[in-house]
Amino acid sequence: MMEQVRLPVPKPSSVKVDKATNSIAVGEKATIIATVLPSGSKQEVTFVSANTSKVTVKTTGEYTAVAEGSSVITVAAKED
Repeated sequence: MMEQVRLPVPKPSSVKVDKATNSIAVGEKATIIATVLPSGSKQEVTFVSANTSKVTVKTTGEYTAVAEGSSVITVAAKED
């Protein structure tokens, strides 16, 4: 019987997003596509809006402009 060898899963070192900035009109929605690096590490991320009175963001990365203005959305790997 062959023994299975399990290699350790690499720890996340950074998160890459599809766009650094984006402009949408009030009421519009868009989605951030995030990739955790290195490849093979856990891909779970969190999304946090710094100004929820202007932009809200869901756990899926979908964000909505709720009022005129701007907000920074922070995307981070859940692990570490």
